[in-house]
Amino acid sequence: MFRSEPMQKVRVIALSDAKYRVVRALQGLGLIEVRKSRLGIADDSVMGNFPEVSERLVRVESALMILKAPRAGGHRLARQKEAGDLVKRVDALPYIGAIFRLNEERRELEERSADAAIAMEHIGHIRRVGVDFGIMREEGVLSYRLMLVRDREVRALRSAVAKSGVPAEVVLGEKAPKRSVYALIIFKRAMEEVLFKAIEGLGCIEVELPHRHLKSTPAGAIKELAEVTMRDSARIIEIGRELDALSRSHYYELAGLKEMLEAEYSRASVSASFKKTGRTFMLEGWVPRRKVRMLEGTLDRATGGAYSVDMINDGELAPTYFQRSGLMRPFDYLMEFYSIPRSDEIDPTYIFMITLAVFYGIMVSDIGYGIVSLAIATLITRKTSPDGLLYNVSRVWQYFSVSILFFGLISNQVFGYSLAVLQPIHILDWTHGISSIILLTILMGIAQVSLGQFFSFLNHWGHERRLALSKLSSIFAILFGVVAIGGMLFGAFGHALTIYSLYVAVAALAVTALLGNVIEDAELTNLISHPLSYMRLLGFGLASIIIASLIDQSFAPHLSQGPILFIVYLSIFTVLHLLNIILGMFEGVVQGARLNFAEFFSKFYRGNGVKFAPYAFKRHYTEDTGD
Repeated sequence: MFRSEPMQKVRVIALSDAKYRVVRALQGLGLIEVRKSRLGIADDSVMGNFPEVSERLVRVESALMILKAPRAGGHRLARQKEAGDLVKRVDALPYIGAIFRLNEERRELEERSADAAIAMEHIGHIRRVGVDFGIMREEGVLSYRLMLVRDREVRALRSAVAKSGVPAEVVLGEKAPKRSVYALIIFKRAMEEVLFKAIEGLGCIEVELPHRHLKSTPAGAIKELAEVTMRDSARIIEIGRELDALSRSHYYELAGLKEMLEAEYSRASVSASFKKTGRTFMLEGWVPRRKVRMLEGTLDRATGGAYSVDMINDGELAPTYFQRSGLMRPFDYLMEFYSIPRSDEIDPTYIFMITLAVFYGIMVSDIGYGIVSLAIATLITRKTSPDGLLYNVSRVWQYFSVSILFFGLISNQVFGYSLAVLQPIHILDWTHGISSIILLTILMGIAQVSLGQFFSFLNHWGHERRLALSKLSSIFAILFGVVAIGGMLFGAFGHALTIYSLYVAVAALAVTALLGNVIEDAELTNLISHPLSYMRLLGFGLASIIIASLIDQSFAPHLSQGPILFIVYLSIFTVLHLLNIILGMFEGVVQGARLNFAEFFSKFYRGNGVKFAPYAFKRHYTEDTGD
């Protein structure tokens, strides 16, 4: 429950002739995490026709990216084939080439349509200008430029052109934003430099015209471009239908081929982690200890009994392996984001799950807030993928919402109100029982910090017993130290108990300092301060309840207020409670997680473990027949 499943590192040796059968069997078994051996013998290489398989895999993947999965219809199971047959099968499929040709044609048409749309936009600036640019291009004497000019500068532009002595004409086009206008200047080509020197300084901005599309008048060019765009759009739609038809006919066949190629690619590449001799190959890896016999049975069938399995212990840290499902899966997901526990240390996930729910529930503790929280979390889980972060966070949120409901019941809080029907189970009194809640939070801090020190004792006992004993003595320092501080500062305990607790705490601290190291001794003050840090649960919980009460006192809607004021007050009441819910949930998660990570995990948790990743292949469209 609190430890990774025991793992065993093994070394498998078999004849090279059986390598493909062994790899195929191990891939289907999904039981061994292959590791590179440290032995000083030759490295093995990838198996089979790896380059050909890799190239076909890229080709099939590219084709699948173009197609769309059909909305109706089940998965087609394709029988697994050998790598050579797969290569030939892919090469023999005529529709893959058709998919690529259609996609390339569509891409070219889309680029041409985009270019035409830009050209029509630019030519549109002079759409009413009746100049035939085709004739102008044929004669080669005249040239033209389109300028963006402010309205107040149009007269200055005409004057500058006239004074330049250049045979030219300024024709105004469409209006532009910011009190500007497009002006087409048609001039003698040979005198372009003189013209532009004359209009320099007028603030004119040249606008690029698509010269290759201006083969007639602007209106004619726009019409021609529109016709081309319409034809291209029709063809793009037709290509989409052809690709949809190919998707319906061949998508699952291609998906199966892709999956088989991926399996073959995986088999070929994993052998690069093997070692080899003249006639044998060797692989090493980690296996769950209780499944070693299952591995041996699989190898026996794959090799006909010509194999050996040796148990090795080279000091390498085993990967971390947990088999948990259901409620624990979202918490495992979150722990992976923080840090995976090492295989040789205590796994705090169960404690993290329970304590964070308790802390969260105490700090929010309102039945109404719990119901809203549960509704939002449930809605998110139904709209998101089970493999995503948001889904897993929402599943944890659902679990925490139940905790809010529980603490809301025993606190008798419903959107800040107290209900008479809940009075018999009103245990957590946020109005008159503050001292009891303070004591409860401190006791929770003592319990969790002491548990952290005990876990540290267990982690160190096997190899650092002196340090482990210091962790054990520190628990006494925590327990009696908190009693001493509580008695001296708050009068929570009698004089005699306070004094004796002080003596025991000081003695325990001295023993802890004597047995620990420099780094551990520097943290001694935290043994007392960390349990007191749990009083933040009181502060944030009390703040949430006070805010809810203030909202109720100030904006509770009543029918006697009249329909308009009732709606206004109801809106304000709802929004403010919703904001308080969000604030409470945010603080509950942040502060609850902080108490776990800073005050609890810091006592024993190293993390940075490596998750057990067995060599396996997950199938959706195919089945391995073992042929």
